[in-house]
Amino acid sequence: MKLLKSIYIGLLIPSLILLTGLIVYGFYHDGFTLNWLGAALTCVPFLLFMLRAVVFQNQPRTNPNIPIVTGLVLVGMTVSLFAYINNETTQNLSIYAFIISLIASLLLFLFIGWFSWLDRTKSPSLKKGGQLPEFKFWGDETITSSNQLLGKPAVIIFYRGNWCPFCVAQIKEVVSGYQQAIYSGVQFVLISPQPDKITKKMAQKFDVPFMFLTDIENAAAKKLGIIDKNGLPLGLADQGFENSTVYPTVIVTDKDGKILYCDQTENYRIRPDAKEYLKLVVNN
Repeated sequence: MKLLKSIYIGLLIPSLILLTGLIVYGFYHDGFTLNWLGAALTCVPFLLFMLRAVVFQNQPRTNPNIPIVTGLVLVGMTVSLFAYINNETTQNLSIYAFIISLIASLLLFLFIGWFSWLDRTKSPSLKKGGQLPEFKFWGDETITSSNQLLGKPAVIIFYRGNWCPFCVAQIKEVVSGYQQAIYSGVQFVLISPQPDKITKKMAQKFDVPFMFLTDIENAAAKKLGIIDKNGLPLGLADQGFENSTVYPTVIVTDKDGKILYCDQTENYRIRPDAKEYLKLVVNN
């Protein structure tokens, strides 16, 4: 199942771009017809949604069903079906427009109902009110223990990597509202299993007083029960990423390591609002 998801997400945007190119050719060949209008409505909104997420990386959460995109796709599928059934000429590419509509619609509903859900079992060791288990991570050219975070409140974010647009958007949201928490003595710890050199580049990019750390071979994710085995999208392993990654997780602890808050999202497109957990440690 993970392999299928990896292949699906790796081919999703290229597939949508290819389908859009075929639609453009259809308009050129047939003119502005209902067939191709329907196909465009099933494909282009989804493509724009994905491109916005990947290019701007500023959307830390979405509605699970993406209602605007879904609505346009349903309208497009209806138009495409109507045009195909009522088409009286065989000189155009109406059958291809209908097939493209079917493929684009299938890709969207797989994304919403299947791919976006993480199929994770929530870690029993990360319960509110419990003690944060000790784990190791790589930082400042050495292996460090989470016990060194004791003494101050901490916001610990496990993120999948710079390749995940919703992870980057989540970090951007925290960066935009961290100042008051820093003044209150809160530590911000961002941990990813991605290569250390990429983590360092992210730290330089954001230039904030956070700890950007590396979870070598997912050791911390395994210890905490939040590892996403074989969860890496197709093609990224060739860039040095581990095949397994981490489930997006936010943990907030007090100065004694007691867990005040833990979000173990089940949908990778839905990250918790930073205001929701920062208020737990600001001025406390």
